[in-house]
Amino acid sequence: MQYRTNQEIIMPLDTTDYIPYLIPTCQANQMAVATFNRNQNVFNLYYVNPKSCTSKLLLTETNERYVDPQLIPYIEFTSKDFTYVSEKDGWRHLYLYSLNGLQKAQITKGENELLGYYGRDTINNLFYYRCVDDMPYRSAIFRSDAKGKSTRISQGTGTHRASFNSSFTYFIDSYSNVSTPTVHTLCKADGKPIRILQDNAGLKQLLQQTPHSEKEWLETPAADGTPLYGWIIKPSDFDEHKQYPLLLLQYSGPDNSIARDEYDFDWEYFLAQEGYIVVKVDGRGTGCRGANFRKQTYCHLGEMESADQTEVARALGTRPYIDASRIGIWGWSYGGFMTLMCMMQPTPVFKAGISVAPVTDYRYYNTAYTERFMRQPQENPDGYAFTDLTKKVENLQGNLLLVHGLADDNVHVNQSMELIDALVRAGKQFDMQLYPNRNHSILGSVYRTHLYNRWWKFLQDNL
Repeated sequence: MQYRTNQEIIMPLDTTDYIPYLIPTCQANQMAVATFNRNQNVFNLYYVNPKSCTSKLLLTETNERYVDPQLIPYIEFTSKDFTYVSEKDGWRHLYLYSLNGLQKAQITKGENELLGYYGRDTINNLFYYRCVDDMPYRSAIFRSDAKGKSTRISQGTGTHRASFNSSFTYFIDSYSNVSTPTVHTLCKADGKPIRILQDNAGLKQLLQQTPHSEKEWLETPAADGTPLYGWIIKPSDFDEHKQYPLLLLQYSGPDNSIARDEYDFDWEYFLAQEGYIVVKVDGRGTGCRGANFRKQTYCHLGEMESADQTEVARALGTRPYIDASRIGIWGWSYGGFMTLMCMMQPTPVFKAGISVAPVTDYRYYNTAYTERFMRQPQENPDGYAFTDLTKKVENLQGNLLLVHGLADDNVHVNQSMELIDALVRAGKQFDMQLYPNRNHSILGSVYRTHLYNRWWKFLQDNL
C-alpha cells in the first residue's frame, strides 16, 4: 500500500477511470474529487478548483487487490482536517488526516473493525461510529477522541445502529438480537438512555403466544478448517432421536454477512415449524473479519464460497438428528449463483436447491462490481471461466428450482436463459418459475405470496 501527497497537477484521468464521488470541503474555491482506476486498486483523492479545473493530488492509496469504494463516503472535511477510512493495517479503521494529506491519528484500532462512521462532534472533537463487537456477527456503537481512546456507548448484546442529530448531542439507538425485536431508544451522546421511543411490546407479546423455536449460534469449519459462524433453528418439538431434513439459507457474496445477531422473523421459522432444520452460515469472503478474510476470494469468485457451504452441509450431515440424504440449499442473486455452484460440485451433497435471480456467468454482469473482485476478463480468464455455469451443467445433481423476474434490472434474465439452454442441451430436468414485469426483488404482495408458496411446494415435493 503506497501513498503520495500534495503534488500540483492537472488531474490526470484515463478514459476508463471512475469518478464515483465529489466531496465538499470547507473552502469555497475547492472541492475534493475521488477517482479509481478501472481495476479499483488505485484510489486518488484530489483538491480541484471548480473554476480553473487545476488540481492537487491530496492522497493516493493502492492495494494489491482493491480499495473498497464503499468507504469513500466516510471522507468528511473540516476547516482543519478530514476523516478517511482505510484497510491499510488489515482492518477497516478510521483515520484523521491533515488538509495537506498527512496522517495525524488513527482513531479506531484492533480487530473489531469499523462497520459505519456516523460523524464528528467538532466542538469536543469526538468521533462516533459502529464497530464489530465481541463476535463478527454482533455490533455496537462507539465514540473515540482524537487520540484513539474509544468507549462503547451502546447497551445490550446484539446488533446496534444509530441515528445522530446534527450536533452529536443525542442519538437514537436501534437495537435487536435474534430473540429481541428492535427497541428504539433516545440516548445522550455518552450513551445514557433518556427514554424508550418504541419497544415493540405488542410484537413481543404476540411472539410469546406463537409457538416458535429460538435461533442458536453455531460454529462450524470452512473447507480449509477456518471457523465459520452462523445460526441454526430447529423445530419447536425437536427430538434429538429423530432425523430432520436440512436447508441452508445463504448469500455468500463478497463482504456481505447475513448471519447476524439481529431480529429477523423470516420464513426460516415457518420451515422449522414444518419439520425442517434451517441453518445460515457466512463463509470465507464475507465481511466483519478483516481484509484478508474478506478479500481471499479475489479473482476466484465462487470457489471458496461453494466449498465452504458444501463443507457446512457435510459437517452438519454427520449430526445424528440430520438426515444427510435430505439436504437442500437456497439463495438469491449471488446466493442464487452459489446455489447452482454448490449443486454442480463433482460429489453430490444437496438433494434440492432453489436459485433465485442467479448470475450464471460473470463476464455478463455489472462491470464495476465484477472487476473490483475479478479484474478484467483478459487479466483473469481462468477465474471468469470458473464462473460460467453453462459449462458445469453436466455435474448438476439434485432437484433444481430456477426463479427469475423477467424485468430484472440487476441480474439480466439472459443469465438464466443461457443456463436453461445449457441444461436442456445436457438433458437435465429442472423446475422453473418466471415472473413477468418483476425486477430483481420480485416485489408486490401478490407476487411475493406466490413466490413463497412456490418455494414451499418445491421443498415439500423434492426435499
